[in-house]
This record gives sequence, structure tokens and C-alpha cells, in this order.
Amino acid sequence: MALAALKELEKVASGVEIPFHLKLNLGMNRFGLNPADIEEFAAALRQCPDLRMEAVFSHLATALVKDHPATRRQIEAFRVAKRQVEAAVGRPVLAHLANSAAASPIRKAIGTI
Repeated sequence: MALAALKELEKVASGVEIPFHLKLNLGMNRFGLNPADIEEFAAALRQCPDLRMEAVFSHLATALVKDHPATRRQIEAFRVAKRQVEAAVGRPVLAHLANSAAASPIRKAIGTI
């Protein structure tokens, strides 16, 4: 899905740089790139000169439950995936993880935006 969207976005770009944020699927399983597909996605992105990934993001599946173990696992998985993305694209990217439910109680999940 993410690779198909990347190709469609490149068609639309048509010589105009388009910045975007990449959603990572880390537990909600609604949308996003699975961490196992980061390398393949980055290789495809390198073939799209008009696209610039500025950030990665995801949402916490259990943010409403204080100190839920799944939230801690998702935060760590997000950190690992962000490092993988940065290594794959060769530069730092911004990051945001806190959905509305997490923005206040889980400050460490907010990221760089």
C-alpha cells in the first residue's frame, strides 16, 4: 500500500517538491508502513526525486490506559523504526507519536514536532 501511494504521489508531484510524513504501522494496524518494509520503501523513495520525507509518525493503540505495557513497547518500536528510516534515507527526520489521547499523559511519546 505505501509503495503504491509513493508512486502515485510522485506522478502528482511532476517537478514540484512534495514534503510528506510517513505513517508507521506499530500496533493500531489501520494504516502505515510495516517496519519490515522500511528498506524497500526507502529504495523506492530514492527513485522519486520530487518527494521528501520530512517525518515519521504513528499512533498509540493503548494511550488511554495509563502505563499500559503495549504503549511502552510501541514507543520503543517507534524509536527503532525511526532510526531505521534515518539510516535508510541517510539523514535525520522529524518524528511524532502522540495521538490526541497520548498528547498530555505520555509526554515522552510526543517526538520532535
